[in-house]
Amino acid sequence: MRGVLALSGLHLACHRQHMRDHYTTAAITHHQAASQATIPLVLNATPKNAQMLFLFSVLTTYYGASTHVSRESAIQPPST
Repeated sequence: MRGVLALSGLHLACHRQHMRDHYTTAAITHHQAASQATIPLVLNATPKNAQMLFLFSVLTTYYGASTHVSRESAIQPPST
């Protein structure tokens, strides 16, 4: 759930520029908590938790790509 919240926070940061810092901070906090909760599952991976681990890895991939896009858009103003 926190992985989804992290990605949602980055999405909101992109679309609500006046609250970008707030949503970016929330996204980072949620992703760190999700990562910490996932470490024990990775160390003890089973067929039962494999789907959750796969979903988290996909969300983390999107999160990583989104943080790169967020930094790029913060550096360069949007073209008109």
